[in-house]
Amino acid sequence: MHGRYIYPFLGSLNLDVACFVRNTLRNSSKLDLSQDMKASIKVFHKVHLVFEKQDLITLPLSKFYKIKLQDLIPAFSTKEDYLVIIDTVKDDEKDFGYFPQEHQITYETTNFQRATVLYDQQPAFPRKGKYSPILVLAPKIWVGDDINSYVIFSPFREECDKNIQDNPLEIQLLDEQGKVILKHSEKIALNSIYVFDVKKYLGKNVTEKQRFYNLVSKSGDAIYSIFTIIRNERTGNIAIEHSLPPGYYASGDKVKIRDEALRLAAQ
Repeated sequence: MHGRYIYPFLGSLNLDVACFVRNTLRNSSKLDLSQDMKASIKVFHKVHLVFEKQDLITLPLSKFYKIKLQDLIPAFSTKEDYLVIIDTVKDDEKDFGYFPQEHQITYETTNFQRATVLYDQQPAFPRKGKYSPILVLAPKIWVGDDINSYVIFSPFREECDKNIQDNPLEIQLLDEQGKVILKHSEKIALNSIYVFDVKKYLGKNVTEKQRFYNLVSKSGDAIYSIFTIIRNERTGNIAIEHSLPPGYYASGDKVKIRDEALRLAAQ
């Protein structure tokens, strides 16, 4: 059984990152999944594969392994962005079923402010043909005179024969009343990092008093890991939030909610 964990190193934002690969047991009734877990790693820099190691680690149950890219890549630059792919395997490697497993990343600023997030790995099915489109809601964006938010898109595609995705990344920013105040479309590079600087695109609309925003985005041609990083530009403090499909933030008729979200995204 397989899983895939995707995360970005964000040197362009002066952030260091440590990843803690974990082997834990969620459901005690599934004792067949309680054995060792193998993990391998791939690292991309501006679409190019710059490091790969199969069988990076074999983790016994209830153990973790800390990954620092500086310890793995000889020509590593702390000022650049990198896309990191951790592939995990348990039980039969030929079985491409999915097993859930949360891992942890911790970002650290140059003045030692830290933010950490725990989130689940994704399925790692062999891909053929088109990738499914994504629809993402990032509901925790704050921007003000000394506050900024960055939405980090990390698109990964296996056996990629092109650098730029066919379908553009479509972004809409909504204010507190749900009004669309900004639209942006861009064909971003695959196997790379795209940082959407909210304050930069708001431009003259930034107010001294911090304001709350929602971001809705859609795209395709890859699988994604997406985060929002909020930074106090005066103190250096940061916070991080991983984003989920809109259905995670709603209750009730999920089909109706999905249809309405797609309708709004198409406007």
